Amino acid sequence: MGYTLLGLVSNIEGSDETFESNVSGIGGLNDFGINLGYGITDQLRLGVRASVLFGNIEEKENFVISNSYFELNETTNYSALRLGMGMQYDITDKISVGGTVQLPVTLTGNLTRSVSKTLDGEEIIVEDEEEDDVSDFKLPMELGFGISAKILKSFTLNADYKKNFWDATDQSESIGTYADQDIYAIGLEYVNKSRGYKYWERIRYRAGFNYDNGYLAINNNKIDGYNITMGIGLPTGYTSNSLINLSYAYGSKGQINNILIKENYHSITLNLSLEDLWFAKRKID
Repeated sequence: MGYTLLGLVSNIEGSDETFESNVSGIGGLNDFGINLGYGITDQLRLGVRASVLFGNIEEKENFVISNSYFELNETTNYSALRLGMGMQYDITDKISVGGTVQLPVTLTGNLTRSVSKTLDGEEIIVEDEEEDDVSDFKLPMELGFGISAKILKSFTLNADYKKNFWDATDQSESIGTYADQDIYAIGLEYVNKSRGYKYWERIRYRAGFNYDNGYLAINNNKIDGYNITMGIGLPTGYTSNSLINLSYAYGSKGQINNILIKENYHSITLNLSLEDLWFAKRKID
C-alpha cells in the first residue's frame, strides 16, 4: 500500500476548534506460498494452497497547532498463515472454467511507535521506539471465478472476477472504512502455432485490462483504479512449455477530490514460467 493524505481535518478534544494533519503510509505483505494441484479426471483439476504472510506497515502523521509541531511515526509488523483452494474444469476442449477461494485470516502484529514535538524551536521526545501490542488485522475471504476460451485457433480469451469481502471484517481506520472490493479483468493472447517449428510462430502476444473498485472508502468515496497491459511470452525451447514473460502496464489509481491524490504509473514486469517433467515412467526397458 502507499498513500498520502493532505489537510485531514480533526477536532481538538474538548473544544470546537479543529486542526489539519498530513498522513502518509507505505508497506505491505509478503506472500510465500506452496501450491499443490492434482487431476481428478482428464477434465477436472483441484488444488490447495498454504502461504505464510509477513511484512510491515509504516505510517507517519504530522500537524501544527499554534506554535507547536507534532510528529508521530508508527511501524506495525504482521504475520499469519493462510489457506486456499482452487478448481478448474474443461467444459470442452476449447472452454475452461475455474474458481478459487482464499480463507479469511487474522494477522497478529506488534507496534513500534515514536512521538516527538517541537515547541518554540526546541524538540521534545514524547515516546522513543516504544513497543506495544496492536489490534489484530483481518484479511477477508476472497472468491474468484474465471473462464478461458480458445477462439479462431490462434486466440485465447480470458475473463476473471474476484470479490474480497471486506465488510465482513468489520474494520475501520482513522482515514476511512473498509468496504467490499470487486476486481474485473479481461485478457487476450495470440500465438500463431504453439508447436510451430519456427521460433517466431511460438511467441505469445498479450493484452489486458483490469479494473478495481477499491477496498478503502474515505468520506464515503471509494478509491478505485485501473491498468492496461501489453506483453509477450518468449519460449525457451521447442519441446518445453517454459516461457520468459515480459509486460508493460499503464495504470491510474485514486482521485483528486476529498483530500485524496491521483496516481498515474508505469510498470515493467519480468516473469519466468518454468515447466519440466519429473518422475516420468520409462516405456522401454
